[in-house]
Amino acid sequence: MTLLELLLSSSVLQDWRAFADKRLKQLYEQVKERKEKQGELSQLIEPDLKESYGGLRDITILRAVAATWKIDIPKKILDENSQIIQDVRDALHTVLEKPSDKLIRQEQTSVAQLLNLKDADQLIRMVSHSGKVIAHHSDVIWHKVNSIITKSSLIKRLKTENRKPLVDGVVIQDNEVVLAKDSKISLDETLGLRLAAASSQAGLFIAEHTLERIVKEAKPLVNPWNQEAKDAFISLLGSGKHLISTWESLDFAGLIEIWLPIWSRVRGCPQNS
Repeated sequence: MTLLELLLSSSVLQDWRAFADKRLKQLYEQVKERKEKQGELSQLIEPDLKESYGGLRDITILRAVAATWKIDIPKKILDENSQIIQDVRDALHTVLEKPSDKLIRQEQTSVAQLLNLKDADQLIRMVSHSGKVIAHHSDVIWHKVNSIITKSSLIKRLKTENRKPLVDGVVIQDNEVVLAKDSKISLDETLGLRLAAASSQAGLFIAEHTLERIVKEAKPLVNPWNQEAKDAFISLLGSGKHLISTWESLDFAGLIEIWLPIWSRVRGCPQNS
């Protein structure tokens, strides 16, 4: 890289960081619009490997977010999963003998063979998993970015008590769902399900430390489930547009397998109908 190129690159980065708050808000709106239009890569039978949410476009965007110095990103895990999607994209180009990002069904078997995979189902399951990882971390990163931007005053940052009740044993603090101080997970087997349902219904993120605590202290639900557990699970499944992001957070934390041991066998299975 020449001196001129280095100076130009440095100038662009300085400008990006100087106006980061405004531009990140604009960028986030574009991300939401694309997600609504293109769908989530992990949920599609014929995903767009670049534009679907959780695809290569989001990797580029998250690297730009990291360049603002406002937040760190899990570079290693994002690089690993973006490389998987990039390899699939390269194989698709080879099969089609032209550039394309749409992994259409009639080419999936050929792409799978080129990548030495068992079949198209294994290919889609692999792509779905990587897209899910990228989308999950994108959700978390954007949540943190928006939280940083909206904390506009020192007084707000210094508040230690800012809790609103959500459901029994669950409260909202700093726009995140957390456990109430007197909650005892080991004595309340449906608390995790109630928290999950309430957070999804409200469209709020579950705090990472809360998920970690529930996973550490939660016990498998007694089989058959009691009525409270059934009601909470139905409420979670019926929570609408926020269900997927909530479910993914629970899944990455390991909670879904605690509640539904069979989940590991069906996670990411492609639809063939």
